[in-house]
Amino acid sequence: MSQRELDWLNLLILLVLVGSSPVVAWEKKAESQRTAQALVSIQAGQIPAGSALTHKEIDEIIAQGRLFDVPYYRQSGDTCGLYALKMVVAYYHQNDPYNADPPAEMGGKGESRESIHDLARRKRQLWSDKGSTFPWHLKNLAQDLGYNSWQTYSVLGGSIAELKKDVMERRVPMIVAVGNVNGSSGKPEAGELVGGHWVIVEGFTTYKAVDYMIIKHGWSGGSVVWKVSDFQKAWRYGSAVGVWPAKR
Repeated sequence: MSQRELDWLNLLILLVLVGSSPVVAWEKKAESQRTAQALVSIQAGQIPAGSALTHKEIDEIIAQGRLFDVPYYRQSGDTCGLYALKMVVAYYHQNDPYNADPPAEMGGKGESRESIHDLARRKRQLWSDKGSTFPWHLKNLAQDLGYNSWQTYSVLGGSIAELKKDVMERRVPMIVAVGNVNGSSGKPEAGELVGGHWVIVEGFTTYKAVDYMIIKHGWSGGSVVWKVSDFQKAWRYGSAVGVWPAKR
């Protein structure tokens, strides 16, 4: 069975389990809503509309809880998962040049290396040619790049305790999917049945008795802060991908 057939089988099983009939491509609607002006209000250093946090508080939360300052790359089109993977790989390579290089920028002038999008096309690790991905695509691509990886995906959802352990104890910047990111508030949302946006978890912390997580994604412009309770409601089927360097 081809990878594409496996993707369809996984999606159809999911739709049967949740009792829905329309087949909506992964990320399609969420990505189409992220126009040039969407998320402008939540670029790094700005406070989302309606946020109860001040600049100083946001900076304190990030300083207190961020374990990984993953390099930022702005995604192009429906490539949030591909760019999340690129950021994580760039982080590992930045900290130890022994680790494999991150893929090239898409359309980079004079660039001899293959871009993350071209690699995904060549390896057939995409849901759509525009760049949409499921967890297993990112896991397989990470392994193609020379890294160890695992992924989770379940209609039963995910465990915040396990995710926190992966990040804070196992020291892995986890790639996770939410339904959508609101362009005005900057908050994660449940979104459509099969929509999604991939983000990276850089850390967790508790600040003034509220649990927060530090997030970076292809539209964020840098690290942003989410309440764990907001993320929990928006977490897409416990989708998570762990990537870490192969042993020397």
